Amino acid sequence: MTDIDRYITQLLDGNVLPGEPPFSLDSNFRAVDREAYQSYLPVLCRFIETETDLFKRSIARLVLERIIPDKPDLATANCLLKGLEDPDRITRNSLLSHIEPLQLPEGTDLESIKECIRKGDFLVRSSALKALRAAPGIEGELFLLEVLRRTDNFWDIETIADILGDIGSVFSLPVLMARLENETAETDEDIYLALEKIASRLDMPKDLRAQLGDPDFWKVKWQGTKESFVGFMAMVALMSGNGDNPEAADQLGEIFREEMHVDIAPFQTYRELRLCSNDEDMFGAMVGIEESLQSRILLEVALSDTGISESRESQFEGVYFNMLNDYLFTRLRRKIRFADDDF
Repeated sequence: MTDIDRYITQLLDGNVLPGEPPFSLDSNFRAVDREAYQSYLPVLCRFIETETDLFKRSIARLVLERIIPDKPDLATANCLLKGLEDPDRITRNSLLSHIEPLQLPEGTDLESIKECIRKGDFLVRSSALKALRAAPGIEGELFLLEVLRRTDNFWDIETIADILGDIGSVFSLPVLMARLENETAETDEDIYLALEKIASRLDMPKDLRAQLGDPDFWKVKWQGTKESFVGFMAMVALMSGNGDNPEAADQLGEIFREEMHVDIAPFQTYRELRLCSNDEDMFGAMVGIEESLQSRILLEVALSDTGISESRESQFEGVYFNMLNDYLFTRLRRKIRFADDDF
């Protein structure tokens, strides 16, 4: 029996031998020959789940971190992530660094990593962001984008841009582009690098890269009349709970006007436009917008009931529209507090 086999066997019998587990470690502080100890994983996880002695459980988790394979099964992955509930920040940070190089399986419960991002200090939060590299599918990317839409932290933006450069899809592009303006030059540089890496991985043609990297491409421009814009903003004010607060509604209108590039000439401010607008025109614009939204919803319901799908052209337009919306609302979050900001 090797020293390691003896160490683990003794541990599972409830005896912790003195000193560190006698592993030869790689650059990620995992056992070089970890494949030789895979048979211990199920019983080790059961031990961790049932052991009441905190010290013994901590040692068992340490052994698990050392021998976990690059692609753990679901039970082992969830057992490992359970350790993020440990109140000790150093323990959590160490565990997160072990999670980062893994490829977690579909179905892994990532909530503990997300909680470290929401509530961890700078060190734990940064490590948790990086640990989402290990997330299955696009789940890690989607949560990183949720953070990127909301954060004002320089280090968050820099860290997320670096990760998205490696794992981001086309859906990362609008959020990254929306964070370009009004940030430090260093952050812009990181974002542009991420955009270039994503484009290279997706093998985008040069002309498409240039188009997607142009902020003007993403800007949502109001296509209706200025009167219909007032109607649109009246709906926004109602939905945001500011229907009876003209001052707040005017502030919203000014922000949306700026971000949507609405031509309100000859008026100088949204407030002037609103006060000079005809109530009948505003109401008509609101009805038109509402009917348009309802028609779209009814169409989607009808298509889903019949099994008929939209054309590829329509689907592309829908994806493009959603990406433009993502760009716009990421920009708006810099100036407006949304109900889901505390996610």
